[in-house]
Amino acid sequence: MLRMFLFVFVSLSIQVDSLAQTYSLQELRNFYNNKQYSRVLNYVDYYVDRDNSDAMILKGDCIRGKANEDFNKVNSECGGDLFNTNPAAFVQQLMNSSTSQMQLNQLKIQEARREQIKADLKAVDLYIKASELGNEQADRRIELMAVLYPQIENPNHHASAPRYGIEQEKCSYCNGTGISPVANSVPAYGSTAQHWCDVCQKKVSASHGSHPKCPSCNGKGYR
Repeated sequence: MLRMFLFVFVSLSIQVDSLAQTYSLQELRNFYNNKQYSRVLNYVDYYVDRDNSDAMILKGDCIRGKANEDFNKVNSECGGDLFNTNPAAFVQQLMNSSTSQMQLNQLKIQEARREQIKADLKAVDLYIKASELGNEQADRRIELMAVLYPQIENPNHHASAPRYGIEQEKCSYCNGTGISPVANSVPAYGSTAQHWCDVCQKKVSASHGSHPKCPSCNGKGYR
């Protein structure tokens, strides 16, 4: 009985291993290029678990791609930055929605943004692991993510300017973050509720919207 159990277990393990190898890393990259993020995430761990640094980067990119896709969907459904980008459409939406619905939409956007940030940080963890394996593409991604999240440090401690031989001056307006310190304003509809702002690192009022990219350096963090 034990021998039969072991035989079945080994057979299933071989089948699972074969299934994991159904797609090559290049095929998974093609899926990523076609925005099939979930499909890649179903298979890429086979390579990640074998310390393939390229697969780690691909998984991080997919995690971010899917999170951005999810955020954009919620942002679009809930009006998002309509107040700043299309005032006429915002007024029309306001006429068709109750105050409570608009407040609910803002909460949905804030929650989607939090999930997007969590995904970004998960991706950074993968980039760091790939960087520790000597992958320079991972170094570049960490440097780019550090523009959005100043708390991130490249584990190799390579500043972007010396590494690539570029003389760069940190933007004094955004202090090198690439994000404007001034947030967009959104209608509060009389709400006194507060929410946490990851950029300001404090609780802010309901009229405090998202932070756009820095207008001085165009989001680059340097001049």
